[in-house]
Amino acid sequence: MGISKVKIENFKTISRMQLNLEENGIICLLGKNGAGKTTIINAINYLYKIAEQPYKIEQVIDRKNPYVQKTIIELFFDFSKVQKKTTNQYIEENLLEFEKYIKNYQLPLKMIQYKNGLIEWYPINDVYKVRKLLKIFPLYFIDARRIPLHEWSDLWEIVSDLAISGIEQDSSYIKNNLTNLFKDIYGEKYTKAINIVENIFQEESITINDREYKKRFKNAVISNFGGEIFKIKEQNIDYYSDGMNSLKYMTVFLKLVINLSKTAWKDITIIFDEPEISLHPQYIEELSDNICELGCNNAIIMSTHSNHLISSLIRNYSNIYFFQVYNNNGYAKIKKINDFFEEKDKYLIGDEESSSYFSDLTVLVEGQTEIQLFKNKRIIIKKRIHHILCYRRRYDVFFYSKEKYVFTSIFILKFSLFNNYFNYIFFIK
Repeated sequence: MGISKVKIENFKTISRMQLNLEENGIICLLGKNGAGKTTIINAINYLYKIAEQPYKIEQVIDRKNPYVQKTIIELFFDFSKVQKKTTNQYIEENLLEFEKYIKNYQLPLKMIQYKNGLIEWYPINDVYKVRKLLKIFPLYFIDARRIPLHEWSDLWEIVSDLAISGIEQDSSYIKNNLTNLFKDIYGEKYTKAINIVENIFQEESITINDREYKKRFKNAVISNFGGEIFKIKEQNIDYYSDGMNSLKYMTVFLKLVINLSKTAWKDITIIFDEPEISLHPQYIEELSDNICELGCNNAIIMSTHSNHLISSLIRNYSNIYFFQVYNNNGYAKIKKINDFFEEKDKYLIGDEESSSYFSDLTVLVEGQTEIQLFKNKRIIIKKRIHHILCYRRRYDVFFYSKEKYVFTSIFILKFSLFNNYFNYIFFIK
């Protein structure tokens, strides 16, 4: 896997937090709006952003506490996959450079940002070496609210980023070969046009950065396909609905990132922020199928509000891990939700059952008196209770957790222990 652990301190509404990523699994961040799910994702993304653009610093330090002087984001990278087998010369050369920082296949990278804007990296205190490290462990992020629904040019950037090895080629060699190739294709007219352009550039003292090998590779790929404008079934993208374009974009994105990363021997991490937005339930199931099928050997972090997506992921995939993100006195906290169903029972899970993941507390009751009590909005049971959902189920239930005020720890499974005791279940938020 790529990123194995995340530590965050004093980043916006996060005072202190640690997230352990399970190997080759889907990490689901669940919580209410404003709890801090997107803040966790943004913190991870911010480290990558500052490494590439160190002068685009944002005000991310906790403002509630005036004594806080710095924010810390620390990522742990797992080298177990790339150290065992790689044919990528670029990675082989850099593994030797990072070897002294690796212990038990783990390399911790810490970014510290002070109030005055100063950035420090540890233990690799060289931003150019940090960039090399992050190229071995690239991060790919999809915010469903900002998917370019009708213009997919950024997919070409992904292709060039993953497909090219990072080894620069001789510019003169490439130029001469391209000139001869295009001359054969377009004839003397191409050569005349190139000569005219070169003469004008020389007269005006204009030069071209010929070391941008990734852009050159991207242009070569685009030329191979005859253009860069995407179509679906011979129709322009804007012909289709936003929901269909969103699903198709995420599917193509997943397939490109995962399959190309295998050829480049890079260990990727993929982040989805509320991928269910604008998707029909059927499209959500299709997205779940794609994520489970394509991402089974990669680290995936996902925030979601969709119980339909959760139930579909559970039925499709075994390595899925849930974390509750909640607000405590204005700060985001995180807690792992323990498994409370067996593998054989996952196919019984539907949307009603998976909605329990989004509850703060679950109450099991026996009959009509309790129904009247909990459904009476005029009776204030507790000020913190905002919503109560009554779910009737005549099957038996399995009680697992001993904790009271965490995400629901009661799941509706066929189990004989509480037979004939409970007919109704309340999910309390």
